[in-house]
Amino acid sequence: MADNMTIGPALAIGGNKVEMLQTGKILVTNPKGKMKTLSQDEFKKQVIKNAGKIQSGEDFEFKKDRKGLKIAAIAVGTAAVVTGIIYYKKIGQFFNKLFKKAKPNNINNVNQRTVFNGELAPAHNANEARVARETLKMKNQATGEIAANIINDIERLKISEKGAVHNNRQKMYERLFAQK
Repeated sequence: MADNMTIGPALAIGGNKVEMLQTGKILVTNPKGKMKTLSQDEFKKQVIKNAGKIQSGEDFEFKKDRKGLKIAAIAVGTAAVVTGIIYYKKIGQFFNKLFKKAKPNNINNVNQRTVFNGELAPAHNANEARVARETLKMKNQATGEIAANIINDIERLKISEKGAVHNNRQKMYERLFAQK
């Protein structure tokens, strides 16, 4: 026989189906069909905790006691904080090195400037500032011209479509009236 075989009748407590397993644990199935296996001690604690609801006939859910997990999580969190306090200088140095590696170094390189990234170059004198402004102006003009061309193409398509629809209607009317 398997270990999860139930013995004895199933009881209904607080809307839950409660069955005793051969291993000595208790199988609880809530109204939604979720199953939990509780030890006898956990089951007793839950029954005592929800005694008022049992007496009044209210539904409730059996929950496992997670006190051990909470204590472990608190211990791990405390250890992490203590470690951070002790080694805060080394952790700061590590992150500083990491951020220095992540920064791109080629932004400040003036020799790699092109027409379209000239505005990113730092302007060290008036001549470089003028070049950056002119580059940005050229980029904006090119973008504006492309947008104007796209708008003109769309307008031409609309006009040609309207003309085709008008021609189709004209031919349809001619066919209708020619047949009569």
